[in-house]
Amino acid sequence: MLKFWSVSGKEMASMPVDEMKSLSTVKSQLVPHCGHSRFQQALVHDGRVLDNTARFDSPVDVQVVILPYATTSQNDADQLARVAEIGQTTRVEEWLSRPQNPNLFNRYGASPLGLACATDRLEVARLLLEAFADSNAYFDVGIYRRPPLGASLSLGSRPVTKNIVAALLQSRANPDLPDLCVGGEQIRKFTPGSCAAFG
Repeated sequence: MLKFWSVSGKEMASMPVDEMKSLSTVKSQLVPHCGHSRFQQALVHDGRVLDNTARFDSPVDVQVVILPYATTSQNDADQLARVAEIGQTTRVEEWLSRPQNPNLFNRYGASPLGLACATDRLEVARLLLEAFADSNAYFDVGIYRRPPLGASLSLGSRPVTKNIVAALLQSRANPDLPDLCVGGEQIRKFTPGSCAAFG
């Protein structure tokens, strides 16, 4: 068995060696046990941090270390938002693996998740949600302030949009949050019923 331990010495999880597919998958399975995304986890064995290609063919003990978010400049936040907006999935994963906080806004008040939803970037949205991006955080789009769900629903009933809406709802996005004008006036409200029409 592979055994995974917290820094405090508590056994968090175990699994048969032959069931281990990749360390990335293992980290995803550890999320409920440690409360942090795979991007904030470092797995350590024999004093060295394991990379995601590591494999084991015999039982070992692995320590799970939770990494703090990296110090992030405004330019860093802008870069993550930009690669999320244009759908560069590999670059988004690289930024999240620093690990960078997915909830930092760019200099224009837009979040990476909001931009991914507003531009129909399904894989990017899934990565950001996996990194614990806030599915209810308002962001600025022109004169509007929208939650990611409102941004996605505004695109209409396209197949990718439906999948993004489903991913947001699965991540506990609140379908009752209204779109707002920048001044704070409510301009539109998507109800649970209107969301249900998308899936």
